[in-house]
Amino acid sequence: MSARGEKWEFLDGPHPQIFEYRRSGRWTFTEFETFTRELRPRMASYGARGPFCCLVDLRELSPHGERITEGMRSNMAFAVSQGLLRSAQIVSRSLMRMQFRRLSTRVDEPSFRSFAERDEALAWLLKALGEGAAR
Repeated sequence: MSARGEKWEFLDGPHPQIFEYRRSGRWTFTEFETFTRELRPRMASYGARGPFCCLVDLRELSPHGERITEGMRSNMAFAVSQGLLRSAQIVSRSLMRMQFRRLSTRVDEPSFRSFAERDEALAWLLKALGEGAAR
């Protein structure tokens, strides 16, 4: 089931083991906290069913300061603790790519990678799940 906040949207993923969501705009810390309160139970639900992947569209997201960036890192670590195999971020801005790369190097497991195109990101996730194409 799709759910939407003002600057985020949780989507019905292309596969039962792929949690897909979008983030956009520039966020206040209060907005980020609300997003995190909605995000984590959804991740835990995916993790309860077994290993999962994330497909995250960040093409419309603006870079953020250290406080929100640290919260993003914390959410990445939480996803790993719930059984995340891989996380593919779709980004279009070079500054966002750099910020994401810096974040992902601070989280040990699993594989986090950024992509310019959704199809390429999805193929990488499906490979981790042992499938060649989306259902």
